[in-house]
Amino acid sequence: MRHLIHVGCVVALMVTSATTLLAGDTMAEIKERMVQRLPVIVKLKQAKDVGEGNRGYLVVMKSADLDKKLQKAVDEENADRAEVYRQIAIKTDVTPEKVGERRAIQIAKESAAGIMIQDEEGEWHEKRKE
Repeated sequence: MRHLIHVGCVVALMVTSATTLLAGDTMAEIKERMVQRLPVIVKLKQAKDVGEGNRGYLVVMKSADLDKKLQKAVDEENADRAEVYRQIAIKTDVTPEKVGERRAIQIAKESAAGIMIQDEEGEWHEKRKE
């Protein structure tokens, strides 16, 4: 298993998506939730407990042993990202997967040095100062 627990995250994302997102969530509501959890996500990324995957989602790194509260924050972040990607896909007539991949490229460019980033080939690298 290479630096990630991808299957577990995908299953958790599907479960969280079904239970966390309520019908009718607006982009503003989703954005507010994401802003509120941002400090936790930033700390997890700085600690290299999670990385930014090449599909636009957070990925728990293999060495991370997150407690339930932190895992919940990651799952909720990924669920909100999935909904944002879905809504953008509807407006732009592309797939949510394509939206996520494009967002992953943007996140990789904008991320601070030291954050774990997955490249297009699936390899993990620590972002270096530019």
